[in-house]
Amino acid sequence: MKNWEKVLSVGLVFIFLSLIASCNQNQDKKSPEQNPSIVTEGKLAKIFTPETIGTSIRWFESQYDQAKYVEGDRRTYDFDGCSVTVRGKESIDSLSLNNMSSNCNLDLKKMIIVGGVDTRSLPVYKMTFGKFEKQVGAGHYGADCLTMCGNAYDPSVWMEWEGPRAMGNLKITLEVVLVDDAAIDASFQWRDVMVAEQGEDWVIDTKFNDDHRYDNIARELFKNVPITSITIGRD
Repeated sequence: MKNWEKVLSVGLVFIFLSLIASCNQNQDKKSPEQNPSIVTEGKLAKIFTPETIGTSIRWFESQYDQAKYVEGDRRTYDFDGCSVTVRGKESIDSLSLNNMSSNCNLDLKKMIIVGGVDTRSLPVYKMTFGKFEKQVGAGHYGADCLTMCGNAYDPSVWMEWEGPRAMGNLKITLEVVLVDDAAIDASFQWRDVMVAEQGEDWVIDTKFNDDHRYDNIARELFKNVPITSITIGRD
């Protein structure tokens, strides 16, 4: 091989290796928006812990911030653009993250201390009902309205999972507001099955919130539907 051919060959190999390295670096530098498994440690991570439930609201606000809105026992805060609702009169009964994005994200694995539970990262941003149940366990499904709802508000469907005594019977509730096509279609199919078997009045009266015989149908229909909010708390 001639000298110039050797130089050209070495040069091409160098360029090829450089391109591979550049691609790997770009893959590692994906933004949280592209890679929802990235959870930035910050105020939300400190707030959303089992230990926060039951603490004094006065103490909570002395540590973090005053509520932006107060309505009865419901207080809403703005933490760096993340909407958080606290429920309780003097102490905190529950915490809700009302909006999710790459900046408003949580890793639920830090809250779940159940033996046998998969401890891989479990970010709430872009989480689906199915992903949670596959990794943590099945819960009970419910809704505030599935038929004859009117236009006064957007109804929602939720799934409530209760932890064991080791977690102090902490409850985690995943919720989706019925505004996107996937969630609406799933709710219609769930409703139609129940209406066909139990009648429309049974569904209008939301009997399914207490009678969970149709949970498995909801579980299948909503498994790929992303949640829009999450609540942790105790009764």
